[in-house]
Amino acid sequence: MVKDDHYYSVLGVAPDCTPDQLKQAYRKQALKWHPDKHPKDVQVAEAKFKEVATAYDVLSNPQTRSLYDRHGERGLNEGGPPEDHFDTSDPFGIFEQMFGMSFGPPKMEPIFLDVFCTLEELYTGAVKEIPLPNLTGQPVNSLFAKIMAKATFTVKIVPGWKHATRLTFEGAGPTHPGCLPGDVVVTVHQQPHPHFRRQGDDLHHTVWVPLWSDTPITLQMLDGQRLVVWTPAQSVRHEEVRILPDRGMPNPKLRLRGDLIVRYRHPLRWAWGWLGRYKWPLGLLLFGLLRWARPPAPPTHTHRWGAGVGQAPYYFPVV
Repeated sequence: MVKDDHYYSVLGVAPDCTPDQLKQAYRKQALKWHPDKHPKDVQVAEAKFKEVATAYDVLSNPQTRSLYDRHGERGLNEGGPPEDHFDTSDPFGIFEQMFGMSFGPPKMEPIFLDVFCTLEELYTGAVKEIPLPNLTGQPVNSLFAKIMAKATFTVKIVPGWKHATRLTFEGAGPTHPGCLPGDVVVTVHQQPHPHFRRQGDDLHHTVWVPLWSDTPITLQMLDGQRLVVWTPAQSVRHEEVRILPDRGMPNPKLRLRGDLIVRYRHPLRWAWGWLGRYKWPLGLLLFGLLRWARPPAPPTHTHRWGAGVGQAPYYFPVV
């Protein structure tokens, strides 16, 4: 026989209930007395909700339950809580651990923004200002909408970010009275570059070797430095590839840099290979153009037809 059955009555169970029955009773009472379900009497609901959490905290642990059955609440105060008990000062924490969710004010919908970066900005880093969309629900010509149209969202671009990188800024989105602020989701888009092609952390560049030139070819890197990639004294084969280490994109996680992969091409060799690859389609196209451009043959002879008295003869070509 238990000395004090107050906590059992709070949960609505018998002193000899099983742990499963205790858990089901707590679920029922916690949902019943959650403050969000009693907006007109929040103080009473909070006190009752905390009492339910305290009762479940004591009875769900075999040590505290045994101590409570033998000595009541006084025995709990003198014996002290065990190490694995719930924190009864936060009854909502017990609720979240039990249900895996929490009641509270709704959260605003997130807004999605796109930021377009050049390859230079992704190489060195940058600070981008993104204009915010009109989320006021008011006409675009209204004064408040015009003021909001000038609002921007600042994003710091970290060197090495890749295309389609998605960033979530929690609580930085739109706000509304009675609601939690929404999130801002930013997607990074890499713009194409005229000289470099990015593949992972590596940069690819093609050098067209001139036929006659005494001037070396220099390449302007993404950080503004000049790099000599070919000299007249340098002999390279067609489609030869050379790798320059640590000249590629930075990797923010590994704190390393990729490679610069340079491919050399000779214009005549490339053109000859292109013609050899498409010689049959080009030959058929040229044959069709010549047939279409050939002038028609003149007629061989004519018939005299329709000549009569007082009529001028005219001639009809023989088909």
